Amino acid sequence: MVSCVQRAEVRAETLRQFHALGIHPHVLTDPCTDPTPAAVLRNAYVATAPHADSPTGVLFVEDDIDLNAATFERFVLMAVDAARITTLCLLRHRLLPDWVTQDAESLPASLVELRDYDVRFGFHGTMCVYLPQVVVERIRANPSEFMRSDGLPIQGADGFDFWLKMNARQFGGMFAAIPNPVNHRPGYSMWGNQERWQDFQSTTFRIGVDD
Repeated sequence: MVSCVQRAEVRAETLRQFHALGIHPHVLTDPCTDPTPAAVLRNAYVATAPHADSPTGVLFVEDDIDLNAATFERFVLMAVDAARITTLCLLRHRLLPDWVTQDAESLPASLVELRDYDVRFGFHGTMCVYLPQVVVERIRANPSEFMRSDGLPIQGADGFDFWLKMNARQFGGMFAAIPNPVNHRPGYSMWGNQERWQDFQSTTFRIGVDD
């Protein structure tokens, strides 16, 4: 989990939900004095690279999400088994295939391959993304893609979501858990974009999956 030191209350609520499932995330806290995409990219490296030897990969999460306790672990295990980059909180419905968008809420629990995720307005948001081991190994092996040699952010760099979407094809594409077992919780944002909150919420989050 990546978080800002100023977000203790927000982080505590998310951790409470993880702990209720018996999950205890490793938390990386940052002063967030410069909350830019470049800083997020750098923090993504710091949070994930040390775990590149984990055969089950890494679940990268942000600090302001709500979990569907009934389905979350099931979807994580599905993502690990598929060994593909998988978002558990999809923010852009149009990335789903047409056959999914027609009736997403009635589908059985599925991992669905996304389309057009690597275009300009494709995939965005790293609220909860599963990274298979091969991806984390690639991250660890290429620190210069994430930060300067002195460990500071690369000025003007895009965020971690951009890195993921631009590299996903070499790892077999990008997938989404449907219906999403994670939602981005409304609240205080370091980005100051509350008027666009609808752009940062899950497209198919719901409580319960029928099968």
